[in-house]
Amino acid sequence: MVIKGYACGNGKRVAAHLLRTDTNERVSVLEVRGTTSENLFGAFGEMEAVAAGTRCMKPLYHASINTRVDERLTPEQVFQSVDALEEALGFTGQPRAIVMHVKNGREHYHIVWSRTDIEHMRALRIDHNYRTHEIVARQLEKEFGHERVQGAHVERDGPDGKVPRPERTPNRKEMAQVERGGMHANEAKAHITALWQGSDSGKSFIAGLEQSGWLLAQGDRRDFVVIDPGGGVHSLARRVEGARVKDIAAKMAGIDPQGFLNVVAAKQVQEDRRNGIATDYDQRLWEDRLREAALKKQTAEERQQQQYRQMTNAKDEITEHEPEEPVKRRRWRTRDSEARVATSNASMAAQQDEANDMFRRRQKAIDKREGNIRPHAPGRGTTGDEKAAKEAEDIADKLPLSRREILMQRFMRKAASDMSQEQERGQGGDMDGGMGGGDTGGPPGGGGSR
Repeated sequence: MVIKGYACGNGKRVAAHLLRTDTNERVSVLEVRGTTSENLFGAFGEMEAVAAGTRCMKPLYHASINTRVDERLTPEQVFQSVDALEEALGFTGQPRAIVMHVKNGREHYHIVWSRTDIEHMRALRIDHNYRTHEIVARQLEKEFGHERVQGAHVERDGPDGKVPRPERTPNRKEMAQVERGGMHANEAKAHITALWQGSDSGKSFIAGLEQSGWLLAQGDRRDFVVIDPGGGVHSLARRVEGARVKDIAAKMAGIDPQGFLNVVAAKQVQEDRRNGIATDYDQRLWEDRLREAALKKQTAEERQQQQYRQMTNAKDEITEHEPEEPVKRRRWRTRDSEARVATSNASMAAQQDEANDMFRRRQKAIDKREGNIRPHAPGRGTTGDEKAAKEAEDIADKLPLSRREILMQRFMRKAASDMSQEQERGQGGDMDGGMGGGDTGGPPGGGGSR
């Protein structure tokens, strides 16, 4: 057995709801007590009129008693249950009305009491009414032999302490919202929970809601509510499974509820979307997304430029101000390298001097061989030049000749040969001329007849 109840006002709306035949298979008014009117509209009107002398804004208390489909109450059990609940709530003797509904083959009963205490002209208190409902339900289950229903306020862990607390069921407003086209509470909970767990911040969660066609709005009694595509209103704290109020506040910290639409405006946006009407909200949302994308691009470029500058500055600092230890090692390596270079230069200089000396000796030997060195005058003894020439000639004889030297020698030999031949021809001509010149009167230098 499940018993629910709440304080309310607007008796006409309550009477209209209890007499609806479109959502109920059968409606029966079982009792109207304590009022002059016998119909619900008149009876609830009288209750509200009496409460006008007080400052109570919700002068009615609407309760319902629900049983399983296979657990029906007899007429005696119905009034026994109503009387037990009335006594537990402190409404004994108050005007009331009892209505039976049959919906989907299940019987349930509605009771409406007047909360006005006529003697003291004040409203009766209803403290801890949810707990009172469960206490009466557990008592009636035992008396009627019905199956026990686990509650959330009394014996939370069951009679043996091993029954888990049941999930919260949709209330009357939520069920009426589903009938108007909104999403069922369980479906909304699964969708919002998935988005909540898949986001790392409040902004990413809001972006996920907007991408899926939902809206985050500013609530009347709480900071945030969620509007589904059908226009249904859902409490954010109640639709996130496993999250507490402090968890919601921690993730949504820094997000101002004043920057969002109120519930009425958000529901109008969803209605316009369903009708295919372009809204100013969607246009602003699109512009904000473009602006955010441009800002992200600019920030990325600035960050890249900053990293490049930092790398350049770091490279310059490393070049100009190296650490002390690497400098010492570098100086040691420099000194070692300079020593090696000095040794190599000295060795190369010695080799160069030796080669120059060899070249001079060889050149002297060549000059001696070609006759460019004037011979020493006889009778004066052997001088240092002759000794040097002798040594150079010996060295030159041992050294191989280069191709240039060979060609030069050939040219010199040919030139010497040509000069000797010319000298021989000249001497031969002089002799012929002397022999040909005579009294015969022949031409000078010509050959005469023998």
